[in-house]
Amino acid sequence: KEQMPVGLDASLLQIITDQMLALYRHYLLIDALRGENHSYTNLINTLNEAINHIDEAVILLNTDFTIQHINPAAEWILGYSSQEVTGQDYGNILIGTDRLSPALDEARKGIATQNVGKVTLNRRRGEPFPAVVKVLPVLVKENLLAIEILLSDISETENHKAVVEHLEHRAVLGDYTAAVVHDIRNPINNISLGAQRLGSGLSAEDPKKEIVENIINDCTRLNHLLESLLAYSRSNELHLEVIEVGPYLKRLLDKWHPRFANAGIKSFLNIDPKVEKINGDPRALDRVFTNLISNAVDAMSLSGDSLAVNAVLNTNSVGLPMVEITVSDNGPGIPEEMRERIFEPFVTTSAKGTGLGLTITKQIVTAHKGSISVKSFPGATHFIVCLPALMGDSE
Repeated sequence: KEQMPVGLDASLLQIITDQMLALYRHYLLIDALRGENHSYTNLINTLNEAINHIDEAVILLNTDFTIQHINPAAEWILGYSSQEVTGQDYGNILIGTDRLSPALDEARKGIATQNVGKVTLNRRRGEPFPAVVKVLPVLVKENLLAIEILLSDISETENHKAVVEHLEHRAVLGDYTAAVVHDIRNPINNISLGAQRLGSGLSAEDPKKEIVENIINDCTRLNHLLESLLAYSRSNELHLEVIEVGPYLKRLLDKWHPRFANAGIKSFLNIDPKVEKINGDPRALDRVFTNLISNAVDAMSLSGDSLAVNAVLNTNSVGLPMVEITVSDNGPGIPEEMRERIFEPFVTTSAKGTGLGLTITKQIVTAHKGSISVKSFPGATHFIVCLPALMGDSE
């Protein structure tokens, strides 16, 4: 209530004015920050929406290298959903390489690494796959908004390259093998012919007769081995034609009836009425089923007396019609330790086998766009050959 000193009221007014200006500036700053945050959120949402429509796999990282978002292509390649990896460190997902770290450090500085190079990463289930990786910074007005990792799964490219290299190798191997077989076969034939002439002049009681017969048998076995090596090294060039499955299998088994009779083996043929035709090379398929039947007959020399060939109509994993032909015997079965390797070269259960018969069989079936598998246990063995079916009048 006392009289205020002169000039004091002016000082208070200045203080109040300064405080009000400070509050106003603070309000403007808060409003600006809110606007920037809203703009940042809009940019991130727009970016996420954009990469969702890109065919290439994209992983969007925050500036601290945690995952902001992955697009559907990346979900498919890696096996993760975007929701479950958001917020995780990239190293928890991109497992298998440490070559990304330098590129990410460069991206944080605003420098793009157009090609990290080929790396090996792992899918969610642990399956490794080759990939080409690029790392790009996402800049807005020279400020780092996010970091993009672009992945390209090159598994198919690598597989195609491996197939081409394999075919080239097989072509060279085929030429070399053909030359070697020719050079070896001539002296073997000369030895066999000479042994036959020697044997023709010996009586059945002559002790040398058995030695000569062993030489002839060994020459025959070596010729068979050379033929198998030649077939294994050749490319499978097929001469396809329409084959009626029922009549074809019947003719094939008819050729074996004399040998079945000599070995005391009963044979059975069962054809599903739905089975009609396949597109195949008759000579090549003859080799397939001759190998399977011959192996069954040899196995049943130890035990067993029944061979069955069954043909049914089935479908493969993608629903395409397949003719499933099963060759079964009731012999001793394939030893468990050999079942998984039975189609590998030089793996055989027969003392007189070359170990190439089933390998060649699988090559021929695969060339027909089919598959072959085996089920075996003591007392039974089943070889299942699946070949694409021709339905109706299609050829």
